[in-house]
Amino acid sequence: MAAFDHQAIQDEYVSTFPVRDLHIDELKNAILYSNDFVEGGAFYNNGQLHENLCQFTKQANLYWAGKQATGNICEVGFGTGHSSLLMLLGTGDKALNFTIFDLVERGYSRPCFTYLESKFKNVSFELVAGDSFTTFTEWVQNNSAKAATYSVVNIDGMQRGHVLESDMRNADILLKSGGLMIVNHTQYGDISGAVDDYVATGKYTDAGVIRTWDPPHRVIQKV
Repeated sequence: MAAFDHQAIQDEYVSTFPVRDLHIDELKNAILYSNDFVEGGAFYNNGQLHENLCQFTKQANLYWAGKQATGNICEVGFGTGHSSLLMLLGTGDKALNFTIFDLVERGYSRPCFTYLESKFKNVSFELVAGDSFTTFTEWVQNNSAKAATYSVVNIDGMQRGHVLESDMRNADILLKSGGLMIVNHTQYGDISGAVDDYVATGKYTDAGVIRTWDPPHRVIQKV
């Protein structure tokens, strides 16, 4: 995996803003049209539609993760599609398979997914609707040939307890050596502790990403 030069990645990410912002505007239009409650993510806080600037480093990390992507990538918790967009911006024109698990309970989630699918033609998308505790597990069981073929799995959302444990276990099955597992909302001790447990096994190391805030995430790399 390429060395992570924090400043260089931030500068490169900033250079995407003209294109990024066109996509953000279209996603925002879909959110507004749905008239549904906005769940926070990589750009907005809950219930808001103005960018949380504290999330810049998280955005840069997701962009970097996209640059590392090869073959297959996955996201658990699509929501408004912003995290997916950031990784897609980093992938460039690489041919990829993108597997997404989401409740699809918000009125904007499917339109945002359809928009990204229409704009990133180099990517083959699959959206699996429902609770990831069930759908992610069933998908992994039914697609055993995909084990150890994923380069990035982003667990995006605030899964906790048995759901987080299940999502991380399934992510571990999918990830190949060198692959990245991204876990969000690590300001909570139980979530950060779950990441620590994976590192303690010796199967993962800290990926050395840029520090994040409000809310933070952690990125670990499979040995």
